[in-house]
Order: sequence, then structure tokens, then C-alpha cells
Amino acid sequence: MVSQIKVGSLVKDKISLFKGHSIARCVYLNGCVQHEVQASADKDNKMQPNLWIDEEQLEDLTPMFKPKTKQKRKYVIKDIEDYKASRRTGGGHRGHR
Repeated sequence: MVSQIKVGSLVKDKISLFKGHSIARCVYLNGCVQHEVQASADKDNKMQPNLWIDEEQLEDLTPMFKPKTKQKRKYVIKDIEDYKASRRTGGGHRGHR
């Protein structure tokens, strides 16, 4: 099964190499799924015609974002006397003295 392409994704037609953004998605009663693909303007700033292309022959070019891995925090004690003084005063943590 082909993964569903979301509207707004950057796509490329595998056959004609037409590249653009999916601006609409249409599902027909017979099960055919097509996307309307809009290309960017050419070098003369003229808009290209939109094409309806079957979802099966589209390749999704939208970059996948990797979640950042959590790094352990490193606490650096610069002055041991300041650290001891803060521990003696309690620092205001939930009523501890």
C-alpha cells in the first residue's frame, strides 16, 4: 500500500519529473486518488499550469525531521563554598530548612 501524501507536501512525479506542491487531494468513488500539483513560477515569473496526478506515481520530497535526543544536563560547581552555603540556607525547596 502506498503511503498517503498530505496536502501541502513537496512532491515529484516519478514519470514526468514534474515538481511542485500538492494543493488539493481528490478521492473518486472507484478508489482513484489524485493530487493537484502546483509548480513554482518560471524564470519569467509566469505561473505554470496545475496538473492532476495519481497519488501512486508521486514521490513525497518533504524532508523528515528527526526528533532531538535528550542530553543529560551537566551541573558544574564552580565554587564549592557557594555550593555549601546554598545547601545550608535550604534554597527554599518546599519548606525544607
